[in-house]
Amino acid sequence: MGVFTRRKSRATRRAEARAIKAKAKLEAKLAARNDARRIKADGRRQSAAIKAGLKAQRDSDKSALKVAETHLKAAKEGKLLSPSRIRRVLTVSRLLAPVVVPVVYRAAIAASSGSSRAPVALYPHALPAPSRRCGRSPSRSPRTPRPSSSPARSTTG
Repeated sequence: MGVFTRRKSRATRRAEARAIKAKAKLEAKLAARNDARRIKADGRRQSAAIKAGLKAQRDSDKSALKVAETHLKAAKEGKLLSPSRIRRVLTVSRLLAPVVVPVVYRAAIAASSGSSRAPVALYPHALPAPSRRCGRSPSRSPRTPRPSSSPARSTTG
């Protein structure tokens, strides 16, 4: 016992005891509330996981059904001239025609002319234009327009 401490009165001790009891009661109440919240959240998480699993199973079943329907449709339309195959071929040919036709045409012309001529250029617009005068390059041609001093009429475009 302390020599310099005063003994607490009975009322103070009872008040402190009531305060301790009230504090314990409040802590128990809050702990119970937190436990209830935790249990509820666990239940929600479990139900969400179950729902997600069901949704994934449903989606995989749908995709498997689509694949099976596609295989069945392909088996039914196993002919060479099915409407979907014709549609696909037309779409691809529409995309490739502007590129393939000129190349095939020039290759056919080159093959039919034989080796007596020079090979046909695939892109003639990329080659320089020949001179109109024999044996001269276009830069040395006397008919090449010269820059004029008047900006009103220019021959270069």
